[in-house]
Amino acid sequence: MPRKFGEIAFTPDVQAIQVARGSRESYERYIAKGPAHDCLTPALVEFIAHLDGCYLGTVGSNGYPYIQFRGGHRAFCGYWMAKL
Repeated sequence: MPRKFGEIAFTPDVQAIQVARGSRESYERYIAKGPAHDCLTPALVEFIAHLDGCYLGTVGSNGYPYIQFRGGHRAFCGYWMAKL
């Protein structure tokens, strides 16, 4: 799990649950010392460019996530990644 995921996903409510279940301390250490993985490497860009489908995740104005599949011809996902 990349460090950035924990920074984004572990909202105060999630952190409270982690404290209650005894896992918050280990997650804090991971966020502090874990790998960032916060950018697309050339190898990842090449991999994505050859896909014919991907999942696109957004968050609506109500704060809820919306995940949708996008598919099409080869390099379709590369097109969507360029739009982000």
